[in-house]
Amino acid sequence: TFTGIAVCSINGFSISRSWSATTDTPAVISGLPIGASCQVSETAPTAPPVAGDSSYAWGTLPTPVTSVVTTDGATAEIVNATARVTGLLQITKVVNAPEGAVSQLPPFTGTWTCEPIAPATGTAMTGVWSIQAAPSGSTTIPVTGGQGSQPIPAGWTCSVTEDAPAGGLTFGYGWNSVVGNPAVITAGQVANVTVTNTATALPTAKLTVSKTVTGPALAYSARSAGYDGVVICTLDGVTSSPIPWRATQDLADELDVPIGASCQVSETAPGVAPVIGDASYSWGPLPSTQTVEVTDEGASAEVINPTERAFTTLTIAKVVQAPEGSITQMPTFQGDWTCTPINGDVLEGGWYTDGAGQTVAGIAGVEAQIPVGST
Repeated sequence: TFTGIAVCSINGFSISRSWSATTDTPAVISGLPIGASCQVSETAPTAPPVAGDSSYAWGTLPTPVTSVVTTDGATAEIVNATARVTGLLQITKVVNAPEGAVSQLPPFTGTWTCEPIAPATGTAMTGVWSIQAAPSGSTTIPVTGGQGSQPIPAGWTCSVTEDAPAGGLTFGYGWNSVVGNPAVITAGQVANVTVTNTATALPTAKLTVSKTVTGPALAYSARSAGYDGVVICTLDGVTSSPIPWRATQDLADELDVPIGASCQVSETAPGVAPVIGDASYSWGPLPSTQTVEVTDEGASAEVINPTERAFTTLTIAKVVQAPEGSITQMPTFQGDWTCTPINGDVLEGGWYTDGAGQTVAGIAGVEAQIPVGST
Protein backbone atom coordinates (compact mmCIF):
# COMPACT_ATOMS: atom_id res chain seq x y z
CA THR A 1 0.00 0.00 0.00
CA PHE A 2 1.27 3.43 -1.00
CA THR A 3 0.20 6.63 0.75
CA GLY A 4 0.56 10.34 0.21
CA ILE A 5 -1.12 13.78 0.19
CA ALA A 6 -3.01 15.68 -2.49
CA VAL A 7 -3.04 19.48 -2.08
CA CYS A 8 -5.63 21.18 -4.31
CA SER A 9 -5.75 24.98 -4.78
CA ILE A 10 -8.36 27.31 -6.34
CA ASN A 11 -8.97 31.04 -5.99
CA GLY A 12 -6.43 31.31 -3.20
CA PHE A 13 -7.88 28.51 -1.20
CA SER A 14 -6.30 25.08 -0.71
CA ILE A 15 -7.55 21.69 0.40
CA SER A 16 -5.38 18.80 1.62
CA ARG A 17 -6.47 15.23 1.29
CA SER A 18 -4.55 12.06 2.21
CA TRP A 19 -4.67 9.11 -0.12
CA SER A 20 -3.91 5.39 0.01
CA ALA A 21 -3.59 3.13 -3.02
CA THR A 22 -2.23 -0.17 -4.24
CA THR A 23 -1.06 -1.15 -7.68
CA ASP A 24 -4.43 -2.82 -8.19
CA THR A 25 -6.73 -0.33 -6.43
CA PRO A 26 -6.26 3.39 -7.09
CA ALA A 27 -7.07 6.03 -4.49
CA VAL A 28 -10.20 8.12 -5.20
CA ILE A 29 -10.50 11.61 -3.67
CA SER A 30 -14.01 13.08 -3.96
CA GLY A 31 -15.50 16.53 -3.34
CA LEU A 32 -12.81 18.51 -5.14
CA PRO A 33 -13.89 21.77 -6.78
CA ILE A 34 -13.83 21.87 -10.58
CA GLY A 35 -10.90 23.90 -11.79
CA ALA A 36 -8.75 23.17 -8.75
CA SER A 37 -5.05 22.45 -9.42
CA CYS A 38 -3.96 19.45 -7.36
CA GLN A 39 -0.39 18.50 -6.53
CA VAL A 40 -0.13 14.84 -5.58
CA SER A 41 2.92 13.65 -3.64
CA GLU A 42 3.88 10.33 -2.11
CA THR A 43 5.19 9.42 1.32
CA ALA A 44 8.30 7.22 1.21
CA PRO A 45 7.19 3.57 1.33
CA THR A 46 8.07 1.73 4.51
CA ALA A 47 7.65 -1.82 3.18
CA PRO A 48 10.25 -3.24 0.77
CA PRO A 49 9.31 -3.71 -2.90
CA VAL A 50 9.47 -7.51 -2.55
CA ALA A 51 8.54 -8.96 0.83
CA GLY A 52 11.34 -11.02 2.32
CA ASP A 53 13.86 -10.12 -0.38
CA SER A 54 16.31 -7.44 0.68
CA SER A 55 17.95 -7.39 -2.74
CA TYR A 56 15.18 -5.12 -4.03
CA ALA A 57 14.88 -1.46 -2.94
CA TRP A 58 12.85 1.57 -3.87
CA GLY A 59 14.41 4.08 -6.18
CA THR A 60 14.23 7.83 -5.77
CA LEU A 61 10.89 9.08 -4.36
CA PRO A 62 8.69 10.14 -7.29
CA THR A 63 8.40 13.87 -8.07
CA PRO A 64 4.95 15.28 -7.11
CA VAL A 65 2.44 15.16 -9.99
CA THR A 66 0.12 18.13 -10.78
CA SER A 67 -3.33 17.58 -12.27
CA VAL A 68 -6.30 19.99 -12.84
CA VAL A 69 -9.81 18.89 -11.87
CA THR A 70 -12.30 19.07 -14.75
CA THR A 71 -15.90 18.02 -15.09
CA ASP A 72 -14.51 14.58 -15.87
CA GLY A 73 -12.40 14.62 -12.75
CA ALA A 74 -8.60 14.39 -12.72
CA THR A 75 -5.96 11.64 -12.86
CA ALA A 76 -2.54 11.61 -11.21
CA GLU A 77 -0.18 8.65 -11.84
CA ILE A 78 2.61 8.09 -9.34
CA VAL A 79 5.39 5.90 -10.73
CA ASN A 80 7.73 4.13 -8.27
CA ALA A 81 11.01 2.82 -9.62
CA THR A 82 12.76 -0.16 -8.03
CA ALA A 83 16.42 -1.12 -8.06
CA ARG A 84 18.36 -4.33 -7.41
CA VAL A 85 20.70 -3.99 -4.44
CA THR A 86 23.93 -5.95 -4.81
CA GLY A 87 27.25 -6.66 -3.19
CA LEU A 88 30.42 -8.49 -4.16
CA LEU A 89 32.01 -11.82 -3.24
CA GLN A 90 35.61 -12.20 -2.18
CA ILE A 91 37.41 -15.54 -1.88
CA THR A 92 40.43 -15.74 0.38
CA LYS A 93 42.85 -18.67 0.22
CA VAL A 94 44.82 -19.64 3.31
CA VAL A 95 47.57 -22.27 3.14
CA ASN A 96 48.94 -23.71 6.38
CA ALA A 97 51.97 -25.94 5.89
CA PRO A 98 54.83 -27.01 8.17
CA GLU A 99 58.31 -26.01 7.10
CA GLY A 100 59.57 -28.30 4.36
CA ALA A 101 56.12 -29.65 3.47
CA VAL A 102 55.65 -27.57 0.31
CA SER A 103 57.48 -28.18 -2.94
CA GLN A 104 55.65 -26.03 -5.49
CA LEU A 105 51.99 -25.32 -5.00
CA PRO A 106 49.63 -25.77 -7.94
CA PRO A 107 46.83 -23.30 -8.61
CA PHE A 108 43.90 -23.91 -6.27
CA THR A 109 40.62 -24.06 -8.15
CA GLY A 110 36.96 -24.54 -7.42
CA THR A 111 33.46 -23.16 -7.82
CA TRP A 112 31.36 -20.59 -6.02
CA THR A 113 27.57 -20.60 -5.75
CA CYS A 114 25.27 -17.83 -4.54
CA GLU A 115 21.55 -18.37 -4.05
CA PRO A 116 18.59 -16.63 -2.44
CA ILE A 117 17.45 -17.38 1.08
CA ALA A 118 13.71 -18.18 1.32
CA PRO A 119 11.29 -16.55 1.00
CA ALA A 120 13.39 -14.68 -1.58
CA THR A 121 13.42 -16.31 -4.99
CA GLY A 122 15.71 -16.29 -7.97
CA THR A 123 18.04 -18.41 -10.06
CA ALA A 124 21.27 -19.38 -8.35
CA MET A 125 24.47 -17.82 -9.63
CA THR A 126 27.65 -19.84 -9.98
CA GLY A 127 31.17 -19.42 -11.29
CA VAL A 128 34.69 -20.77 -11.10
CA TRP A 129 37.71 -19.44 -9.25
CA SER A 130 41.46 -20.00 -9.37
CA ILE A 131 44.13 -18.79 -6.95
CA GLN A 132 47.89 -19.22 -7.11
CA ALA A 133 48.80 -19.30 -3.44
CA ALA A 134 52.20 -18.61 -1.92
CA PRO A 135 54.46 -21.65 -1.54
CA SER A 136 54.94 -21.84 2.21
CA GLY A 137 53.67 -20.85 5.61
CA SER A 138 50.26 -19.35 6.30
CA THR A 139 49.41 -17.05 3.40
CA THR A 140 46.23 -15.25 2.40
CA ILE A 141 45.51 -14.54 -1.27
CA PRO A 142 42.23 -12.68 -1.96
CA VAL A 143 40.22 -12.73 -5.16
CA THR A 144 37.72 -9.86 -5.20
CA GLY A 145 34.41 -9.51 -6.87
CA GLY A 146 33.30 -13.10 -7.19
CA GLN A 147 35.31 -13.60 -10.40
CA GLY A 148 35.21 -10.38 -12.38
CA SER A 149 33.36 -8.10 -9.97
CA GLN A 150 30.05 -9.74 -10.76
CA PRO A 151 27.36 -8.13 -8.60
CA ILE A 152 25.37 -10.52 -6.45
CA PRO A 153 21.94 -9.71 -4.97
CA ALA A 154 22.06 -8.60 -1.34
CA GLY A 155 20.81 -11.10 1.20
CA TRP A 156 21.89 -14.08 -0.87
CA THR A 157 24.18 -16.65 0.69
CA CYS A 158 27.38 -17.74 -1.07
CA SER A 159 29.34 -20.93 -0.57
CA VAL A 160 32.66 -22.02 -2.04
CA THR A 161 33.87 -25.49 -2.93
CA GLU A 162 37.40 -26.47 -3.89
CA ASP A 163 38.69 -29.09 -6.28
CA ALA A 164 41.09 -31.60 -4.73
CA PRO A 165 44.56 -29.99 -4.85
CA ALA A 166 46.88 -31.66 -7.33
CA GLY A 167 50.09 -32.30 -5.43
CA GLY A 168 52.40 -29.47 -4.49
CA LEU A 169 53.70 -31.16 -1.33
CA THR A 170 56.87 -33.02 -0.53
CA PHE A 171 56.90 -36.74 0.18
CA GLY A 172 55.11 -37.73 3.37
CA TYR A 173 52.57 -34.88 3.42
CA GLY A 174 48.97 -34.62 2.26
CA TRP A 175 46.12 -32.11 2.22
CA ASN A 176 43.43 -32.36 4.87
CA SER A 177 39.75 -31.59 4.32
CA VAL A 178 39.09 -28.12 2.96
CA VAL A 179 37.42 -25.68 5.33
CA GLY A 180 35.27 -22.83 3.95
CA ASN A 181 32.37 -21.02 5.65
CA PRO A 182 29.41 -19.56 3.71
CA ALA A 183 28.98 -15.77 3.57
CA VAL A 184 25.89 -13.55 3.19
CA ILE A 185 26.02 -10.73 0.65
CA THR A 186 25.49 -7.27 2.15
CA ALA A 187 24.41 -4.33 0.01
CA GLY A 188 27.37 -2.29 -1.22
CA GLN A 189 29.92 -4.42 0.61
CA VAL A 190 32.33 -7.25 -0.15
CA ALA A 191 31.48 -10.58 1.48
CA ASN A 192 34.40 -12.90 2.18
CA VAL A 193 34.68 -16.68 2.13
CA THR A 194 37.95 -18.09 3.44
CA VAL A 195 39.09 -21.44 2.08
CA THR A 196 41.80 -23.01 4.23
CA ASN A 197 44.07 -25.86 3.18
CA THR A 198 46.32 -27.46 5.75
CA ALA A 199 49.18 -29.80 4.89
CA THR A 200 49.67 -32.55 7.46
CA ALA A 201 52.03 -35.47 7.80
CA LEU A 202 50.55 -38.67 6.40
CA PRO A 203 50.04 -41.64 8.76
CA THR A 204 53.06 -43.94 8.82
CA ALA A 205 53.95 -47.55 9.53
CA LYS A 206 57.27 -49.25 10.22
CA LEU A 207 59.47 -50.44 7.38
CA THR A 208 61.86 -52.94 8.96
CA VAL A 209 65.18 -53.57 7.19
CA SER A 210 67.02 -56.64 8.49
CA LYS A 211 70.48 -57.95 7.62
CA THR A 212 71.48 -61.55 6.91
CA VAL A 213 74.88 -62.96 5.95
CA THR A 214 74.96 -66.37 4.28
CA GLY A 215 77.66 -68.70 3.01
CA PRO A 216 80.99 -69.79 4.46
CA ALA A 217 81.70 -66.51 6.27
CA LEU A 218 78.53 -66.68 8.39
CA ALA A 219 80.20 -68.42 11.33
CA TYR A 220 83.07 -65.92 11.52
CA SER A 221 81.52 -62.59 10.47
CA ALA A 222 81.10 -59.94 13.14
CA ARG A 223 77.40 -59.88 13.98
CA SER A 224 77.69 -56.35 15.33
CA ALA A 225 79.16 -54.99 12.09
CA GLY A 226 76.95 -52.35 10.50
CA TYR A 227 75.66 -52.46 6.94
CA ASP A 228 74.25 -49.42 5.14
CA GLY A 229 71.87 -48.63 2.35
CA VAL A 230 69.02 -46.39 1.28
CA VAL A 231 65.26 -46.61 0.85
CA ILE A 232 63.51 -44.57 -1.85
CA CYS A 233 59.71 -44.47 -1.63
CA THR A 234 56.97 -43.22 -3.94
CA LEU A 235 53.41 -42.28 -3.01
CA ASP A 236 50.81 -40.50 -5.17
CA GLY A 237 53.44 -39.67 -7.76
CA VAL A 238 55.81 -38.05 -5.25
CA THR A 239 59.20 -39.66 -4.65
CA SER A 240 61.16 -39.30 -1.44
CA SER A 241 64.77 -38.36 -1.07
CA PRO A 242 66.99 -41.35 -0.25
CA ILE A 243 66.26 -42.49 3.32
CA PRO A 244 69.37 -44.05 4.90
CA TRP A 245 69.21 -47.29 6.86
CA ARG A 246 71.83 -49.10 8.94
CA ALA A 247 71.45 -52.60 10.33
CA THR A 248 73.51 -55.39 11.85
CA GLN A 249 72.84 -59.10 11.86
CA ASP A 250 71.44 -58.73 15.37
CA LEU A 251 69.67 -55.37 15.09
CA ALA A 252 67.31 -54.37 12.29
CA ASP A 253 66.59 -50.76 11.39
CA GLU A 254 63.02 -49.45 11.57
CA LEU A 255 61.97 -46.54 9.38
CA ASP A 256 58.73 -44.54 9.57
CA VAL A 257 57.23 -44.57 6.07
CA PRO A 258 53.80 -43.30 4.91
CA ILE A 259 51.20 -46.02 4.57
CA GLY A 260 50.56 -46.89 0.94
CA ALA A 261 54.08 -46.04 -0.22
CA SER A 262 55.99 -48.31 -2.58
CA CYS A 263 59.62 -48.48 -1.47
CA GLN A 264 62.82 -49.70 -3.08
CA VAL A 265 65.40 -51.02 -0.64
CA SER A 266 69.02 -51.16 -1.76
CA GLU A 267 72.37 -51.69 -0.07
CA THR A 268 75.66 -49.87 -0.36
CA ALA A 269 78.59 -52.18 -1.06
CA PRO A 270 80.10 -53.20 2.33
CA GLY A 271 83.28 -51.29 3.09
CA VAL A 272 84.96 -54.14 4.98
CA ALA A 273 85.58 -57.84 4.31
CA PRO A 274 83.10 -60.41 5.62
CA VAL A 275 85.69 -61.69 8.10
CA ILE A 276 88.19 -59.10 9.31
CA GLY A 277 91.78 -60.21 8.75
CA ASP A 278 90.92 -63.28 6.68
CA ALA A 279 91.34 -62.65 2.96
CA SER A 280 89.99 -66.09 2.06
CA TYR A 281 86.43 -64.75 2.55
CA SER A 282 84.84 -62.28 0.16
CA TRP A 283 81.41 -60.87 -0.57
CA GLY A 284 79.30 -62.40 -3.26
CA PRO A 285 77.19 -60.27 -5.66
CA LEU A 286 75.58 -57.20 -4.08
CA PRO A 287 71.92 -57.94 -3.29
CA SER A 288 69.43 -56.76 -5.91
CA THR A 289 67.20 -53.81 -5.10
CA GLN A 290 63.90 -55.10 -3.73
CA THR A 291 60.49 -53.41 -3.75
CA VAL A 292 58.10 -53.57 -0.79
CA GLU A 293 54.62 -52.11 -0.29
CA VAL A 294 53.90 -50.41 3.04
CA THR A 295 50.51 -51.34 4.51
CA ASP A 296 48.79 -50.47 7.78
CA GLU A 297 50.82 -53.25 9.36
CA GLY A 298 54.10 -51.99 7.92
CA ALA A 299 56.54 -53.83 5.68
CA SER A 300 59.82 -55.68 5.94
CA ALA A 301 62.84 -56.17 3.73
CA GLU A 302 65.56 -58.73 4.39
CA VAL A 303 68.87 -57.78 2.79
CA ILE A 304 70.88 -60.97 2.24
CA ASN A 305 74.61 -60.85 1.52
CA PRO A 306 76.11 -64.10 0.25
CA THR A 307 79.79 -64.80 0.93
CA GLU A 308 82.41 -66.87 -0.83
CA ARG A 309 85.71 -68.44 0.17
CA ALA A 310 88.82 -68.51 -1.97
CA PHE A 311 90.92 -71.70 -2.05
CA THR A 312 94.30 -72.68 -3.51
CA THR A 313 96.45 -75.81 -3.65
CA LEU A 314 99.66 -76.70 -1.83
CA THR A 315 102.43 -77.87 -4.16
CA ILE A 316 105.49 -79.61 -2.61
CA ALA A 317 108.68 -79.54 -4.66
CA LYS A 318 111.28 -82.26 -4.00
CA VAL A 319 114.89 -81.46 -4.81
CA VAL A 320 117.62 -84.15 -4.65
CA GLN A 321 121.24 -83.03 -4.57
CA ALA A 322 123.86 -85.82 -5.02
CA PRO A 323 127.19 -86.21 -6.85
CA GLU A 324 126.93 -87.67 -10.24
CA GLY A 325 126.90 -91.44 -10.08
CA SER A 326 126.22 -91.62 -6.36
CA ILE A 327 122.59 -92.74 -6.68
CA THR A 328 121.96 -96.13 -8.20
CA GLN A 329 118.15 -96.08 -7.74
CA MET A 330 116.07 -93.07 -6.68
CA PRO A 331 114.06 -93.92 -3.58
CA THR A 332 110.47 -92.83 -2.86
CA PHE A 333 110.33 -89.72 -0.72
CA GLN A 334 107.29 -89.10 1.48
CA GLY A 335 106.19 -87.05 4.43
CA ASP A 336 103.33 -85.12 6.03
CA TRP A 337 101.95 -81.62 5.56
CA THR A 338 99.81 -79.38 7.79
CA CYS A 339 97.98 -76.14 6.85
CA THR A 340 96.42 -73.86 9.47
CA PRO A 341 93.86 -71.36 8.07
CA ILE A 342 93.15 -68.05 9.83
CA ASN A 343 89.68 -69.37 10.57
CA GLY A 344 88.46 -72.93 10.43
CA ASP A 345 89.82 -76.43 10.97
CA VAL A 346 93.47 -77.39 10.50
CA LEU A 347 94.09 -79.38 7.32
CA GLU A 348 96.73 -82.13 7.14
CA GLY A 349 97.77 -85.04 4.98
CA GLY A 350 100.70 -86.94 3.48
CA TRP A 351 102.81 -86.56 0.36
CA TYR A 352 105.24 -88.72 -1.60
CA THR A 353 107.25 -88.59 -4.80
CA ASP A 354 109.57 -90.94 -6.70
CA GLY A 355 112.73 -88.93 -6.98
CA ALA A 356 113.05 -85.27 -7.60
CA GLY A 357 110.05 -83.34 -8.86
CA GLN A 358 106.76 -81.86 -7.64
CA THR A 359 103.74 -83.32 -5.99
CA VAL A 360 100.43 -81.86 -4.93
CA ALA A 361 99.50 -82.29 -1.31
CA GLY A 362 96.46 -84.42 -0.80
CA ILE A 363 94.15 -85.74 1.87
CA ALA A 364 93.63 -89.46 1.54
CA GLY A 365 94.63 -89.23 -2.07
CA VAL A 366 92.36 -86.25 -2.85
CA GLU A 367 93.82 -82.88 -3.87
CA ALA A 368 93.40 -80.53 -0.92
CA GLN A 369 91.52 -77.20 -1.06
CA ILE A 370 93.62 -74.86 1.05
CA PRO A 371 91.98 -71.56 2.16
CA VAL A 372 93.92 -68.55 0.92
CA GLY A 373 96.03 -67.08 3.72
CA SER A 374 96.65 -70.43 5.46
CA THR A 375 100.02 -71.11 7.08
